[in-house]
Amino acid sequence: MPQVSAELRWFLNATNVNDVDAFDRWFKSGTLLPGGGKKPREDVYAVDPSTDELGVKKREGKSGLEVKALVEPGFFSVEFGTRNATVQLWSKVTSNILTLPVGVTARRTTLKTRWLRMFDTATSVATEVKLGAGSFGEDPAQESPPNFGCNVEWTFVEVPGLVAKWWTFGLEASAFEQTTPVHSRLENGIRRTLAAMTTNLGNAPILGEAWCEQSYPQWIRSL
Repeated sequence: MPQVSAELRWFLNATNVNDVDAFDRWFKSGTLLPGGGKKPREDVYAVDPSTDELGVKKREGKSGLEVKALVEPGFFSVEFGTRNATVQLWSKVTSNILTLPVGVTARRTTLKTRWLRMFDTATSVATEVKLGAGSFGEDPAQESPPNFGCNVEWTFVEVPGLVAKWWTFGLEASAFEQTTPVHSRLENGIRRTLAAMTTNLGNAPILGEAWCEQSYPQWIRSL
C-alpha cells in the first residue's frame, strides 16, 4: 500500500544569512532539542525536465528507489511565518526494480544535513517525540514512530558541483494506519503540529520574499 502524505516546503538560499540565523535559532530552541544534525546524508534524484509532479530518488541508508507522485497540488492552505502556504498531497512507494537514469544531466546528487522534530498527531494536541537514535540521530529515542505523525525538518542542502547552497524547511504528515479517512488525519496532523510548534518554540520568524515555496521535484528542476 502506498504511503500518503500531506506536505509543505520552503527553500532559502544560504546567502540570506539573517533569515537563516533567525530561523535556525527558533527551530533549535525549546526544551526538547531536535534530532539529527550528526552527518550529511546523500540523496540522488532523477531529473525529469517535463514535470514537477513526480519525484524519484535513491536515499542513503535505504534499499530501492522512492517514487513520489503528486495527488493534489492544492490540498488546503495554512498560515505560517506570516505567509499563506499551500499543503500538497503526495503518494509514495518504494521500488526495488526501477533504477536511476544514467548521465550527468539525468540525475542530481544532494548532501543533506538535517535537523528533525517529530510529532504524534493522533490526539487533538500534538505531542513531540524525543529523537536521537539511528545513524543520523533522527529516530525516536525510546519508542517506535507514531502511527499518525508529522515530521518537521530544517535542512542544509549542498549540491556537489554547484557553488550555491540552500536551506529548506518542510512539514510532512503521514498516516501509517489507514482505517479512518486519511485526508482528515493528514490535515489535522499539519494543523496540530503547527500549533504545537508555536506552543513549544514561540511564533516562527517572518518568512520574507527570499523564501521560495517549492516541492523537492520543483527545486530539482530549477537547478
